[in-house]
Amino acid sequence: MKFENRHANTNRAFDDNIDATLANVYAASDNESAKANVENLKILVEAKQTFNQSRTDMILKGIAVGGTLLSIGLICAFEQDSVITTKALGFIPKPKI
Repeated sequence: MKFENRHANTNRAFDDNIDATLANVYAASDNESAKANVENLKILVEAKQTFNQSRTDMILKGIAVGGTLLSIGLICAFEQDSVITTKALGFIPKPKI
């Protein structure tokens, strides 16, 4: 069973539709059909950006969390070798209940 990236397939479908609509804009014989195709192109581009926005946000949050955990781990590892007490856990925000 081959792993299939559904996100890439959806982006490829968006790209194919955007290319087809752009070709229709250039092939339009009158202004009205060109304007309608430009509006369709705007809608497709906005839909693609909206589709990819949640993925981009998730990646940025993952990088921030990973960087924080890595830095806390490095501080704890350094303090384990060099100092008896630790202050690294003070960097972790404590929730207010």
